[in-house]
Amino acid sequence: MADMAEDPVKHLQLSIAGDAGGYLRRQCPRCGQDFKQKGPDNAQQDALAWWLLQTLRDAQLTSPEDGGLPTEDIMTCCPYCAKLAPPQDFVHPELVSYIRRVAQREIIEPMFFRMFGNIDSGLRSSVRVRLSASGPSVRSPRPISGPEPDDLIPVHCLECNCAFKVDGGWRGTVHCPECHTELLPL
Repeated sequence: MADMAEDPVKHLQLSIAGDAGGYLRRQCPRCGQDFKQKGPDNAQQDALAWWLLQTLRDAQLTSPEDGGLPTEDIMTCCPYCAKLAPPQDFVHPELVSYIRRVAQREIIEPMFFRMFGNIDSGLRSSVRVRLSASGPSVRSPRPISGPEPDDLIPVHCLECNCAFKVDGGWRGTVHCPECHTELLPL
């Protein structure tokens, strides 16, 4: 009979709501403007995984030296102000919050319950010292993503075939988030 060791790699599947066309909301770290990109592609998945890994590091469940995501030279460009930054810098704050809540519920809480679930059974009380342990016995509610409104207008970059959406009230040129090409006003 084969030894059934536990899989050391944990898998977590996130359901992230895009709008009706499958676009995910992004936000520029410089100007704060929202835009959307068609997703998910590998760069966007890596950006979301980066935030999940960062959440686990913040909870001190992994160390910075532990294996990380591949470091690629992919840069995203803000359509409005042309800020260049790694894709994870453009993940919308609401999506970061969602990823952190999912990680809390699906990874951190179960580890906490396994670690401290039976701690009071090993504690010994004496005449002078009384020890007990308590805490919540139920997990937090399951986070939900979406629905994402269809509130921006589509732009298609002919240079690289990237599909993205910008604010319909924007009256300047826009830049393609992928190839950084400056496009004519809408």
